[in-house]
Amino acid sequence: MTPIDDVKLANQKFNILDHMPLGICVLRKDLTVLFWNQILEDWTSIPKNDLEGKLITEPYPRLKEDKYSSRFNQVFKTRSPIILSYQLHKYIIPAPLPGGRMRFQQTTLSPVDSPDGKDTWLLMSIEDVTDNVARIEQHKDAHNLALKEIEERTIAEEKLFQKTAELQAVFLAFPDLYFRLDSDGQILDHHTGEVSQMYILTDAFKGKNIRDIFPPNVGQQFNYSLKEVLRKDAPVGIEYSLPMKNGERNYEARILPLHKRQLIVIIRDITERKIAEDALRNSEERYRILVESATDAIFTLNRTGLFLSANQATSRAIGKTPQEMIDKNIYDLFEHDTAFLLMESLESVFLTGNPAYTLKLPIQTTSRKRWYNIIISPIRNKNREIIYTLGIARNVTEHKKAEEALQESEERFRILVEHAWDAFYLHDLTGKIIDINQHAYESLGFTKDELLDMNFQDIEMNSEPLNIKDMWQCLIPGSVQNIEGIQKRKDGTTFPVEIRFGLIEHNENNFVLALVREKNIEPTSPA
Repeated sequence: MTPIDDVKLANQKFNILDHMPLGICVLRKDLTVLFWNQILEDWTSIPKNDLEGKLITEPYPRLKEDKYSSRFNQVFKTRSPIILSYQLHKYIIPAPLPGGRMRFQQTTLSPVDSPDGKDTWLLMSIEDVTDNVARIEQHKDAHNLALKEIEERTIAEEKLFQKTAELQAVFLAFPDLYFRLDSDGQILDHHTGEVSQMYILTDAFKGKNIRDIFPPNVGQQFNYSLKEVLRKDAPVGIEYSLPMKNGERNYEARILPLHKRQLIVIIRDITERKIAEDALRNSEERYRILVESATDAIFTLNRTGLFLSANQATSRAIGKTPQEMIDKNIYDLFEHDTAFLLMESLESVFLTGNPAYTLKLPIQTTSRKRWYNIIISPIRNKNREIIYTLGIARNVTEHKKAEEALQESEERFRILVEHAWDAFYLHDLTGKIIDINQHAYESLGFTKDELLDMNFQDIEMNSEPLNIKDMWQCLIPGSVQNIEGIQKRKDGTTFPVEIRFGLIEHNENNFVLALVREKNIEPTSPA
């Protein structure tokens, strides 16, 4: 079709998008503008009549650059959408604000089918995110102000700590068991929590040295730690275990200095925490084994594209050891185009908070090129903030090779059919002709476009008494129905043929493939 025809079709199909609060532009593969909506007219001051039917690179020659043309070609080739973030591209179509400053734009490139289904067009949807960017900057300023306030508050709290040392020391840990000691370790005061967890009765504390109320090995720990606190004038922590009636229990003691060379000891039962830590270590080890044993490449990246971790499958895929990848940027490990696509996906995750998919991404190693499907997902902290990303890459090299082999096979079959001596017709169950080969229209004297506007029964003259439409409805995939027929040329002459009908199922629809072979009999003249 001519560009003007496509412009008319595009305006019929997309005119409703004139009312969308987005800039919408539809392009053909040659980058001819087929649709330019009202928003883009307002933003650019370029009327749609001045641009539709022309190449978009005429008013915007920078779109010829590889970073844009490669993205356009990728959408047409893979039929997968691409997001161009404002961080990397700022804007794809210059659109100044009333004050002259350019709008920040978030652009999505999506494939759409032409109305006749024969071509793929590119729909460019442009969102003005200028206000969002401004709000983000405001939030950053507010965040920095909050950090400053936190710093000032911390300084104030430290001053308060110096004035109220004893109260603050008690506040630093939950007082399951509290002792106040003199410099020799003699117990001056105490407060007990869970009595059932006491190693000895609380009455035995009176007049005792703290090292004497525990087994000798624990008492020596306390004796040494008390001296360290007095020497450094700084807190010291120790951990120890005690045999109890219900089994061994684990404890943490924090020893803090007070005025007049006194000390505070706060003891907490950490048995459950130790059990949880052991369980967590075991769980982490199990997950580590699972990750290292996975056949998929599993890795983590921070916001700037630095590798934080990588399993053995990632190492094999890239051709470097995990140690060689850690703290390396993706641009250091991949070819530029591959790294660029990964970086776009990474930025999309941090921008939207949703996983990003990259299909059939090429990764070149020293030995060969492989193809991977990659998903990058956000990893959040307890405040739901994204702290880094998890990537999982699956090797689809063999699948891609199979696709390419299938495409080659289909192309060879198409060439064979196109140059066959028999005529091939593809039509629906009503007889509407959908496709034909070269011999079909050459043998009848019609053009290809003329035949594609016809029904198979327009050229088949010998369908009675057999109801040919009923026969098409009764066809079964894999079976063939043969009939004798007579075909009519454009000039009115007819000739006998043998016809074989077969059923083809495609996308839940049924079509009929007809192979028509001429019989060696002279054609008849029109009456």
